[in-house]
Amino acid sequence: MFYGNDKAHAFNADVCNILKELYYNLFDLESYSITKEQYDSMKNKYVEYYSLPLTQKEFEQLSRDERVKKHIKYLK
Repeated sequence: MFYGNDKAHAFNADVCNILKELYYNLFDLESYSITKEQYDSMKNKYVEYYSLPLTQKEFEQLSRDERVKKHIKYLK
C-alpha cells in the first residue's frame, strides 16, 4: 500500500490520480457511457502526460563483460 500524500515518495500522488481516473473511465466504458475509442484516447492521454523521463530512456544491449566494465566504472 502507498499513500498519495507521502512526501518521501513524490510520485505517489500521480499514481493515485492515474489509477482514480482510469477506474472512473473504465466504469464509464463498462456502463456504455463512453466508447472504446474514447476510453483508449483518455488512457493514452494519461500515459503521455505522466510519462517520466526514466521510462523514456533507452538502454543499449551490452555483453556481460561490457556491462561489468561499465558497472565498475560507475562505482568509482
